[in-house]
Amino acid sequence: MIDSKTIVKTFSALAHPSRVDIFKCLLSHYPEGLKAATLSTETSLAPSTLSHHLREMEKGGVIIRHIDGQSTITSLDLTRLTTITSELMLSLIHI
Repeated sequence: MIDSKTIVKTFSALAHPSRVDIFKCLLSHYPEGLKAATLSTETSLAPSTLSHHLREMEKGGVIIRHIDGQSTITSLDLTRLTTITSELMLSLIHI
């Protein structure tokens, strides 16, 4: 079972309107992900602002970044979110 601190950390990573926009954008490009420049354009976020939000999302386990040649690709890591959602739904069933 995932502990409460991990759940809070993950949900906190999405607790900003810009991060929700990033999440939705990456979801429409799942599982391939996007280069930072494309993500910046599609979300209308300045690169420095985008970078800040991506760091928070990475800390929360919502995204992963990997190097592809000279580019960094950002994609969603739905593993933790899926696990948390499943566990929360299962605990609802047992109420």
